[in-house]
Amino acid sequence: MRRILEIKWLFWMAWLSLALLICIGSLLPIQNIPLSTNLMSDKMMHTVAYLILGVCALLSVRTWRKQLRLILISFFMGVSIEIIQPLTGRYFEMYDILANSVGLGFAVCAYFGGAFLIKRIQSEKTVS
Repeated sequence: MRRILEIKWLFWMAWLSLALLICIGSLLPIQNIPLSTNLMSDKMMHTVAYLILGVCALLSVRTWRKQLRLILISFFMGVSIEIIQPLTGRYFEMYDILANSVGLGFAVCAYFGGAFLIKRIQSEKTVS
């Protein structure tokens, strides 16, 4: 049990760290962003970042209510960033919010799909 709590704590710290990095990176003025970030589409970066953020959120807590809470916090963080961005010399983009939502949606599907498969495999092992 203690090992599980240690792992959950690591995912909690990863979620918190990634959320902070996303906030900082998203609110930097556009001229301060390194050119190396142009290797991947902007929307793909949003999707991947929020996919990882969502997976960390789901793995960091045990109950579905807490998981839902962290997913909603992640979603509203993304919306808030988009609303604040014009104050930092960047632009509000509805497609960024959509890409963030797709990433979180993929995270939820992957997490619950994986949990379903694990339970199914375990139940087949006990039957055989």
